[in-house]
Amino acid sequence: MTKIAIIPFDPIFQKDFISLSLEWLNEYNLLEEADEIVLNNPQETILDKGGYIFMAKYGDAIIGTASLEKINEKTYEILKLGVTKNFQKIGIGKLLMLHCIEIAKKNKAEKLLLHSNKKLKEAITLYKKLGFYEIPISDNKFITSDIMMELIL
Repeated sequence: MTKIAIIPFDPIFQKDFISLSLEWLNEYNLLEEADEIVLNNPQETILDKGGYIFMAKYGDAIIGTASLEKINEKTYEILKLGVTKNFQKIGIGKLLMLHCIEIAKKNKAEKLLLHSNKKLKEAITLYKKLGFYEIPISDNKFITSDIMMELIL
């Protein structure tokens, strides 16, 4: 059996990054201009600011993604966690989240934030299992976000 690998973003994965994110954004009718800016400009909006984008790879296929946006020296925000339909419910989202947590800790971050939408019940359940808890919404760059969560590292 082929193992799932979590690898760093490379520009050759740009189409995968977009399609994996659009898959769930469109399914739940959550796509907005702020998403399009991030998806079309990951280098400028995430990577050049000290953040990270990770891809889940199975064989030659890119099947998932997650990003860490650097907010400041002690805080990162998780963005664009997504796993393609055929590979959901087998732990890939958890692998991506654990990788993000590990990288944030290596960078001496003290907390992780995320904005989400309550329609994404399975994702919110995963976040809670990993220790995230709901906090009041602040600095919300996404109109469709109706829940904010935090994890103290």
